[in-house]
Amino acid sequence: MVIFKYLEEKDVFQSFYSTKLSKRLIHGVSASDEAEASMISKLKEACGFEYTNKLQRMFTGGLLFPFSHGARLLTGVADMSLSKDLTDSFKERMEQNHTDMDITFSVMVLGTNFWPLNPPKDGFIVPTDIQVTYDRFQKYYQQKHSGRKLTWLWNYSKNELRTNYLNQKYILMTSAYQTAVLLQYNNNDTLSLDELSTATNVGKDLLTQVLHPLVKSRILINDETDQYDLNPSAFTP
Repeated sequence: MVIFKYLEEKDVFQSFYSTKLSKRLIHGVSASDEAEASMISKLKEACGFEYTNKLQRMFTGGLLFPFSHGARLLTGVADMSLSKDLTDSFKERMEQNHTDMDITFSVMVLGTNFWPLNPPKDGFIVPTDIQVTYDRFQKYYQQKHSGRKLTWLWNYSKNELRTNYLNQKYILMTSAYQTAVLLQYNNNDTLSLDELSTATNVGKDLLTQVLHPLVKSRILINDETDQYDLNPSAFTP
């Protein structure tokens, strides 16, 4: 905080800090809640309530994240504990009315007025594997909060996928876009960049970035230009 006192562009610092804070909170990588609260308190002491109002609301407010398959929504401000309650109540409702819920998910609800988060520029087709859960949650949320618009932020979600095609099972930590790509291989062994772009509705430039770590880790093989094959020997020495 000693250096902060000498900064002339404190608004610029606030913008950068709020962006970094939002990502730490979303992905659960903060050193501790106490450390985050302490820093916000110090900024408030130095610059006043208005300066830290959005930071404080981010820290105590929430956003919407469905799935371990992942998606995220923005809606009205809600406390993080309310997000957990929302997830739990939805799961309970689904367990009562449906027996085919095989996706584990969690939800965070964040307010658009306080979180410096932008929806993806590229369109996105919800994978058929999670479409039913997606639709059910949309309906459930609208019944509880009529009139609120949910904006899904797929570009911030994280997912876990379990492999079933290898001799040993692995858990893959993926983005929503990587999840959408890999799920296409449930019914295909080989897909072109054009086919993957059409199936996911993700632009080719972004899709190439999405595919790069999958190729680097040898989950997919890219021996031919713009062709991606599922590697049946992934993770073997």
